[in-house]
Amino acid sequence: MAQEIKIGDMVEVISSKHVQHWLEIPQIVEVLYVSKYITVKGKHKDSNVIIFQGVSIEDIKLIKNKTNKMTQTPTQKIEQVAKDLAVANNTVTTLEIKTELRKRYPNEKWYQSDISDVMDDLNSESKFSYTDNGTFRVYSLVVKPKTTTSVLKTTTTKNMSTTQPKTVTSKDVKKISRTKALDLIKETNGKFFGVTFTKKDNTERKMRCRTYQDSKPSVLGYVLVVDTEEAKPKSLNLQTISELRMNKKVYKIS
Repeated sequence: MAQEIKIGDMVEVISSKHVQHWLEIPQIVEVLYVSKYITVKGKHKDSNVIIFQGVSIEDIKLIKNKTNKMTQTPTQKIEQVAKDLAVANNTVTTLEIKTELRKRYPNEKWYQSDISDVMDDLNSESKFSYTDNGTFRVYSLVVKPKTTTSVLKTTTTKNMSTTQPKTVTSKDVKKISRTKALDLIKETNGKFFGVTFTKKDNTERKMRCRTYQDSKPSVLGYVLVVDTEEAKPKSLNLQTISELRMNKKVYKIS
């Protein structure tokens, strides 16, 4: 009987007989997308680089089924760990988040630069605030005030306010061309980056993603990426992007 594979299942790559791929054999990986081929994330056979690959169902063996549990994306895992640590310790740093992620998910690669980008976005979404000591940021959960009749009083001096100000990100904003935007996307080398683009229905969407495998832009200007929220490959139209977010910087596309 053919094995039933679903997103979030843990499978073991046991061969490349049916579909040629560059994954190390054997290794246990997580299923990211299921279609004609099974998209997984794993270690390259000739290096420690983490890659996304499509494999045949005949070349894998089901290890652990997650049908009863929703699969968390890397972004969701980072946010959850950050919240857990912030609740337990009042504050949290990206190094502490990385250390905890490696304990909880030892089979996954965690880069502090990716974690910093996610925390930057969570700050922009007013989920976390931070203080910068000149060396690193210390994050705290933003607690939404309960609806009461009392009003928070703020005593302001020339250089200081006694209440915590609404956090404004300190990202550098630069204007770049689409050609430069493509160069920056290529330089991410599989790491997280944020992008804002216009959908076909003319609505704007923000997405966190990674480039897909060693994909190259098509002649029509499309780049294949993996949406970290939906954990599946998508074609990103370079002609519709208006903003890139990476390395604590924002790039406006002109």
